[in-house]
Amino acid sequence: MTSTFNRRAPRLTLALGTVVALALAIAGGARADSSSYPDPTGDASGVDALDIRKVKAGHAGTRLKHVVTVVDANRFTKRQVFIHVADEFGTNYRVGRTGVYQGATKVGKAKAERRGNRIVLRFCPRTIGSPDTYWWQAFTATFDHPPTDWAPEAGMVRHDLGESS
Repeated sequence: MTSTFNRRAPRLTLALGTVVALALAIAGGARADSSSYPDPTGDASGVDALDIRKVKAGHAGTRLKHVVTVVDANRFTKRQVFIHVADEFGTNYRVGRTGVYQGATKVGKAKAERRGNRIVLRFCPRTIGSPDTYWWQAFTATFDHPPTDWAPEAGMVRHDLGESS
């Protein structure tokens, strides 16, 4: 009985290893339509700061879609939600309710809407140069002032567009 088990064990291990490797290869090759990142509550700095709870990047048809969930979006504040975007060449953009900006120059339109505590920003990939890949991070601030909160906390994250742009 022991010798039979030992002869089958290498085949079973090889078969399981092949299945696991194939599953990882398929999962690694798939393009996710969205990515979501939680943010600690209570980490926003400053008076009237909008506190980010979660951020998500994805697609809405042909447009890029970023959803920023904040604490108590119904209260009056001068703070706004922005998305900092950098393309693969290091060009920086700021996406907000008034449009897409490269420095102080408006380079395109963005649609912003509030749904409860969620702020949804949509914009066309062409406004950021139609990259295959871009990096992003959400932040809250008043226009042209330092951020009061940002997410993901660890820094900018990569969003691969592949053939969706």
